[in-house]
Amino acid sequence: MPENSPPPHDRGKELWHASTGPTRLLISSIDRWTSALLADDGIDMPYMGQSEIVKARIIAKSS
Repeated sequence: MPENSPPPHDRGKELWHASTGPTRLLISSIDRWTSALLADDGIDMPYMGQSEIVKARIIAKSS
């Protein structure tokens, strides 16, 4: 096996393309994760937002 070959479980190319960004596989994975996260708080999916850009700030403690 050549030293520079990616590991057999590397699926990065299936998730992100340099020219087009996230793939459908990654976007659907994010949708499933978000759905599960919101379901924990009692919010039913699908949550269909508009096509507008939303900005948010995440504040977390460092220690």
